Amino acid sequence: MITSLPSSARILAVVAAAALTITAVSGCVFFPRSTFSDDASIDDRVDSVVIDSDSGTVSITGVEGLDVITVNRVIKHYGNPPGSTVTVDNGTLLLEGCGFRCDVSYTIEVPAGTPVSGGTENGLIQLQNLGDVDVSTSNGRIELVDIDGDVEAGTSNGRIKGTGLSGGDIVVETSNGSIELALSTPQNVRAETSNGGIDLTVPRGEYRVDASTSNGRTDIGITDTPDADNEIELRSSNGSISVKSQQ
Repeated sequence: MITSLPSSARILAVVAAAALTITAVSGCVFFPRSTFSDDASIDDRVDSVVIDSDSGTVSITGVEGLDVITVNRVIKHYGNPPGSTVTVDNGTLLLEGCGFRCDVSYTIEVPAGTPVSGGTENGLIQLQNLGDVDVSTSNGRIELVDIDGDVEAGTSNGRIKGTGLSGGDIVVETSNGSIELALSTPQNVRAETSNGGIDLTVPRGEYRVDASTSNGRTDIGITDTPDADNEIELRSSNGSISVKSQQ
């Protein structure tokens, strides 16, 4: 037989639950989110950069004639601050995350033309004046400027923008966001988005063009040359596609 609690017991149970709630909330007061930043200089040889982070913005700029690499970190965390998240091993500069409920954002200067790979789960990726790029983020946009090399870039939620792209094949993909690319040299391009438009600007030259969208307008302002060396393949499920030649 199921019996109900006496009214006094029910009142005590409610008071106990309320006390637990207050304790949990009070815990947040005693352990607020903290923010700090620091800077470091790296004299070691760096041939490449690898991003292996959970959350936070990554901004990497290549500088001509750079001798000393500079790293700025901005860390937002609960509890004790994290330790080192940057290491150099056999010429590879590794940028790691800082653990549970912790975000680390990087602003870094490296030698121009340095290749960058890896990614973060939540955050913007900005890369400028670098070599080969192979990066991804789950929630955040990707911005590429003056990249001389192959490009592979992907995000689940965010736009992808690239300008001054030269020297290699380009493969970019986003699930929710637009794609805007401007090439400095004729290259192979494959770009795909599920929800967003695609805007591609290419140098004068010959290209094989294959572009389609399920819902949107297609405006191809260059000639489709079936035997051209460079191929352009563009796909959108919901969004317009535009291809134009530089003036």
